[in-house]
Amino acid sequence: MKNCYNFDPVKDFKSCLHSRGLYENVPVAFEYLKFETGNEVYTENLPKNYIIAFLSGEHEVTGGSIGKHLFRSGDLVCLPRHSKISGITRNSGEIITISFDIPLSHCDQRIIHNYLTSQPMHRMKITTIPIRQAMQYFFDMMRYLIIQEKACFHLHKIKLDEFFILLRGFYKKSEVISFLAPAILSMSEFSIYVYSHYHTASNLQDMIENSCYSRAVFYRKFKENFGTMTPQRWFNIQKRSQFLDVGSALEMTPKDMMHKLNLNSMSTMTRLCKELFGCSPNTLIKKLKY
Repeated sequence: MKNCYNFDPVKDFKSCLHSRGLYENVPVAFEYLKFETGNEVYTENLPKNYIIAFLSGEHEVTGGSIGKHLFRSGDLVCLPRHSKISGITRNSGEIITISFDIPLSHCDQRIIHNYLTSQPMHRMKITTIPIRQAMQYFFDMMRYLIIQEKACFHLHKIKLDEFFILLRGFYKKSEVISFLAPAILSMSEFSIYVYSHYHTASNLQDMIENSCYSRAVFYRKFKENFGTMTPQRWFNIQKRSQFLDVGSALEMTPKDMMHKLNLNSMSTMTRLCKELFGCSPNTLIKKLKY
């Protein structure tokens, strides 16, 4: 139980059962939180998009994009990155939060594309949807896994994909679009391009050259959309996540790792690995096994 929650899951995140120190940046995090009556939450700038499942209790949340709203057991809401929000628990209860950047599967990108091309964006407001039975089972499982400390870094990423599969499977398309509206509204064409293409680029320069932006325009738009973090720093964080995902697979070899990371040579991969982790790919793979 936290007296005042400040939306910083990385600080307390258990990460993986091995090499926990490597996971300094967590792109997806599920948290189970138990609030007593009178507990508070507050942030001037929500660091990621947040999906919040209210499992029990009553929680009053206030924010510029949501006004003042009383959430009760069974409510599900998506709050956009950069929101200024505060809240207080009126009746003690449990919450599960999912912090994430953006859904990146091809199906979820289609939802985003459909929304951006067909909806009057300025009319959309934050909308709650009910936690239906399939979702209730999902959050019950996540609650158990988190309490038992069995929810590692990789499982969190898989479970985010599962969440969006359930969202598409058990909710109407109009509900999905309305629910995701806050996260989608916070996106620009530029940020969609960055999130959709960074994983196939071997370096930042590749991503810039394959875009429709000059280097100067790319850097200016990046600052507008991602804040003070430099493009190179952001790109390195994403690549760290890719290296960790691929390197932790069973029977992984440096050569297999190079192919899975879509890199064109061992020298390129070795250079990147040393820049990101201070060691060779072979050493990183060994670290991830223990």
